[in-house]
Amino acid sequence: MHLLHNDNGKLTLAKNVNESTAAYAILSHTWGDDAQEVLFEDMAQDNLDRAKSKAGFEKVQFCVERAKEAGLSYSWIDTCCINKADAVELNRSINSMFRWYRHAKRCYVYLSDVSVSSRELVYEITTIPMDALSSYEKSRFSDAQRFNWINSRDTKEEEDIAYCLLGLFDVSMPLVYGEGKDKAIRRLQKEIEEKLPPLNPRDKDCVRDLRLLDPRDDKTRIQETKGGLFQDAYRWILENNSFRQWRSGPQGRVLWIRGDPGKGKTMLLCGIIDELEPSNTCLSYFFCQATNEQLNHATAVLRGLIYMLVLQRPALISHIRRKYDDAGKRLFEEINAWQALCKILTDMLADEQAANAVLLVDALDECTSGLPELLQFICKPSGAKWVVSSRNWPNIEQWNS
Repeated sequence: MHLLHNDNGKLTLAKNVNESTAAYAILSHTWGDDAQEVLFEDMAQDNLDRAKSKAGFEKVQFCVERAKEAGLSYSWIDTCCINKADAVELNRSINSMFRWYRHAKRCYVYLSDVSVSSRELVYEITTIPMDALSSYEKSRFSDAQRFNWINSRDTKEEEDIAYCLLGLFDVSMPLVYGEGKDKAIRRLQKEIEEKLPPLNPRDKDCVRDLRLLDPRDDKTRIQETKGGLFQDAYRWILENNSFRQWRSGPQGRVLWIRGDPGKGKTMLLCGIIDELEPSNTCLSYFFCQATNEQLNHATAVLRGLIYMLVLQRPALISHIRRKYDDAGKRLFEEINAWQALCKILTDMLADEQAANAVLLVDALDECTSGLPELLQFICKPSGAKWVVSSRNWPNIEQWNS
């Protein structure tokens, strides 16, 4: 890593310092105007006159002076300690940044738009818990909680909203500026999933027996059958007042999308799924279909929703195993399967691993068996939010009133 070296007031750039032996301070700050930031080339060329002429030098001076007070002659600041013209170095630096912060002897924060020193203010703005700000331990926070920390964050490059999470999830991946935020987040999610510990043989048996069909494959099939998903056909709902109130409102709310046949309700739900997936929301969905016996009854709906939750949060399988170890595959097929699955899904939604879960069920009117029980379950208070779609049927509408 490259470090700023303060030798009795003379500031130079020390290149390729051994990070494991160097004692250094590190600066966290908000980027300003690019033209006013002190860059790598300013320090690499020992062009202090140009560096000092920039507004960003105030941050540099702030950090090195605080470091000197702490007995540290080295400092690291991302604006001027990374050669961003070197793609390999930029990639390595961003993937190493969390480790560099962790190994720093001091971490200073420079916020030009904050005039008070209260740590509570950082919590109020970012919603990151105080104990995470003061002493971060990965095991104490679920994946969903850590992903939520970027909800109110803004980055200069949109892909950095994903890249800034690399260290929090202990993953590395190539940087592709220009790929867009959503694709960057999806790649991050894939890297996180690949690091999950593999299921043991008994858990694999349980998941295999639980599965009827994979709702993700259903979504792909539906979109291909209907000619593909066009953003312009669903983006309007993101600005709809009812949708925005549902999205920002408390847990337990149900958003009902209703309309006559052929009005695009299913594709609208597909679009909502695509909108929510990049946020790493604990997302589960199911597409009912009256003509398919595997997709037209309430028990199948719960099996599909539970299956998707387990794929995303493997630890949730413990709620199934409590009964599965005794009953085996019969748990999902016997006469009391509905009652057992209701209890399992209720327990899952109360689990911290499924915090802020969102469940979507399309075409409730095509659930030809057990619809009243399913509607009652959906409307029951829980820690999840629901999106459901159906035709304008009075027997469904009465549950939404």
